Amino acid sequence: MNNHTTEVHSTLEKVGITNDPILLKSLTTELGMKASHSRNRIILHIASNPRGYFTAKEIYNKLIKEIPSLSKATVYNTLNILKERNILKDIKTTDQK
Repeated sequence: MNNHTTEVHSTLEKVGITNDPILLKSLTTELGMKASHSRNRIILHIASNPRGYFTAKEIYNKLIKEIPSLSKATVYNTLNILKERNILKDIKTTDQK
């Protein structure tokens, strides 16, 4: 995985993400994603991140413990869709060259 850090854009905070499976399914559908447990957990993890920024690797390492079938591709694909919809944005950190 690369060292790209992704910062949560304010749009996600305004959505009011909850654990409600119906709301999560509605959000993923609205974003053009197929609803899945893995994608829902990724979105919930992003929404509950108190720092407001994270790396794909951090998300993967955190969620693989509870979702052993989670793939790195699912994490990256979900993040890319959220970035395409302007819900997330990439930021460069000082450790990147």
